Amino acid sequence: MEHEAALNAQGIGRVSALRNGYNDNFAGFYMGMPKQWSKIRILPAFQGLDPDQAQSRLRDIFLAEARVFGHEKMLITFEGLLPRQKHEIDRFMALCHEVTSNVWAVVAIRRQDRWALSSYNTRLVGEVPISENPLESTRQGRLEHPEPAGMHYATCLSHWAKHIPREKLAVLAYEDHPNMLAAYFAAIGFVADTRIEDRRNTGMSAYGQQVLRLAGMRELERGRPLGEIKRLQRLLKGIVPRGEGRRPSAAQAAAHLAHFAKDHERLRGDWLPETSKFFEDDAPYPDEATVVQIADDELEEWIAKAEKFGPDRIDRDGGIVTPGTAAWHRLEAISRGTLSAIS
Repeated sequence: MEHEAALNAQGIGRVSALRNGYNDNFAGFYMGMPKQWSKIRILPAFQGLDPDQAQSRLRDIFLAEARVFGHEKMLITFEGLLPRQKHEIDRFMALCHEVTSNVWAVVAIRRQDRWALSSYNTRLVGEVPISENPLESTRQGRLEHPEPAGMHYATCLSHWAKHIPREKLAVLAYEDHPNMLAAYFAAIGFVADTRIEDRRNTGMSAYGQQVLRLAGMRELERGRPLGEIKRLQRLLKGIVPRGEGRRPSAAQAAAHLAHFAKDHERLRGDWLPETSKFFEDDAPYPDEATVVQIADDELEEWIAKAEKFGPDRIDRDGGIVTPGTAAWHRLEAISRGTLSAIS
């Protein structure tokens, strides 16, 4: 993290035990998220353990590091925390309370239709098959029964509010903060020593998105394992054109927002101010959804081109810790060093 030294100087630190790359993804594993298991099981400290044993080991590592933690505030950041189930939150908060009774939370949300458009680039990797409509989720793998993409924020927040007092649970809407990183730092009491740059990645173009979608479906039809399909899609994501992504039609957007209307009512005035731009429309949706046609031979050319890239590209673009990489050696050193403190 670019500002980590400055954060430390102001009494805000992070623990290594929960970190995978820049985020504390292993907090998700401790809460019971299955997909995090594949990332933690390859680390030396957890090899040969089953998930329950690994969770216990992770708890020991975390608490050992917390005992010698030299900062006033411990920062845990992981975008997968908000939509967790009640029992997962109970487990995570029990871990936090072994360290402190003073827990604060900062939650960043974006209106569900805008979140769905932004997250489509991420969901295209691994959500196979996936709908052409970015406002739909096909996590159950059935195109004929898609669900509206997005979460019911008010419900999620109510689960966390059972553990964290309302005055200690801050909710920030992206729509109200053009520079969300600056708003987040302000919420945790950090004053940056340099200008905080607004970081917004340029996503895949509608054409690039269609390449990933069709490639995933084609390889699935060929019987290719899902893990290999994800690998291919990550490679494709790094080479396809960038630009404006797929836009749903105005009718599709209206149906999507209607699904979350009650959630917005619960958010308004309670979790977000009445004047929040979260509730406002911005650029109107087109009458017709974006349509992209890609010929079979053109798709095959993209697949062949992607296969020329090696595992290093996956590490950078997909955030996977692969044995032998720099990230692997860093986490190996962290695990061994922390374990020595509790052995």
